Amino acid sequence: MGRKLIRIEGRDRPQAGNVAQLAAFAADLGSAVGTSGLGFENWNSAFNTLGTLAQGKGWIILLDEITWLARHSEECLAELKVFIDRHISGGGNQLIICGSVSQWIEQQVNESDLFVGRISRKINLQPLTLAESAQFWSQRDASPREILTSLCVTGGVPRYLEEIDVRESAEWNIQRMCFEPSGYLANELPNLIKSSFLSATRESSLERYLKILETLSGSAKTPAEIAAATGIHNSESLQDSLAALTLSGLVSENPTWSIKTTEVHKRKVRYRVEDPYTRFYVKYIQPQLKEIAKGLYRSITLKQLPSWDAIRGLQFEALVGQSMIPAILDRLNLRGVPVQRFGPYFQSKTRLHPAVQIDYLLQTDSTLYVCETKFSKTIAASVIDEVTEKIQRLGVPRTMTVRKVLIYSGELDLALKESIYFDREVCMDELLK
Repeated sequence: MGRKLIRIEGRDRPQAGNVAQLAAFAADLGSAVGTSGLGFENWNSAFNTLGTLAQGKGWIILLDEITWLARHSEECLAELKVFIDRHISGGGNQLIICGSVSQWIEQQVNESDLFVGRISRKINLQPLTLAESAQFWSQRDASPREILTSLCVTGGVPRYLEEIDVRESAEWNIQRMCFEPSGYLANELPNLIKSSFLSATRESSLERYLKILETLSGSAKTPAEIAAATGIHNSESLQDSLAALTLSGLVSENPTWSIKTTEVHKRKVRYRVEDPYTRFYVKYIQPQLKEIAKGLYRSITLKQLPSWDAIRGLQFEALVGQSMIPAILDRLNLRGVPVQRFGPYFQSKTRLHPAVQIDYLLQTDSTLYVCETKFSKTIAASVIDEVTEKIQRLGVPRTMTVRKVLIYSGELDLALKESIYFDREVCMDELLK
């Protein structure tokens, strides 16, 4: 017989306050143990009752959306600490705490003195890998291009993938999910921000986050560039927002480093949108929300979207980044090899070097892997000239070897196939298997 799961979930009811969370705790606990009429006046009573019921039971206790449970009362976390000491540590029960507000959990739980030495494991859920995502099409003979086009909008988020009708084309699904008035993804990002990033003034908070995401939906930018583009000149407020977006996985923080020393340049950190759906929303859904609500975008095609080829390239690049460890590293024969630095690489223009951007740069002790990403029906040999120029601009130390890597989806044209320019060619289509 398996262990009993006790699931207690916080409610997203910011106006109802602590009373609503205590009521939710009582209702969920009562339902789980088959007891009606439970009610608690405070968190001491709530956790004491849970502890008494759990005594010697070996339960798995899940506190879901802990952010909502605890946001209105400091007493909640203080009593949770006492509950852990009395009924979890050595008591045979197991406690799982989770929530969708990553920054709050990081600050109030992971970094809190209350829980030092009491956390056995931290799990930051990541998007599904390409191979895992492709399982949604396992019963269909879908082409790699069809699957990757869908993932360029949904990413590897299971809930979004569940909305895909695999019997239909990627184009049909994207149109239905994003451009129908009732489409699941038509208003998902604002709802996600409202539920994931707490603020006393939710609407102004939503506007601020959307401004930042819109600014970062193209090229990566420094905090100073973000401030100039958004008008958010409060440095502390901007950094707090960027930290929240980064912890949530919507945005990535990309530091530049010295190739000679591998030292990170902390003042040259750039941010950009990492989540494919987020970029698609701010580029194509948000500007047309009124038209979508009126049903005027029902017949839009991907080819009609402005700059879709360029944006799809950024989406594909994000999928590559999510697959780099370990799938792509294995194909570069780097398993077991210490990678000192990895990520998108940005070199600002100086008196000594011109500006250059590398899709992904991997640095080991003596080797630089310059990775170029391409998503097209046919990959032209002109990519060789593009990468050659980037390497020339990079200014590689003479002591280092440069290995050129093409990460792609599509067909290589004959000239590219016959060339021996790239040291490694990684076809993303293979990662779907």
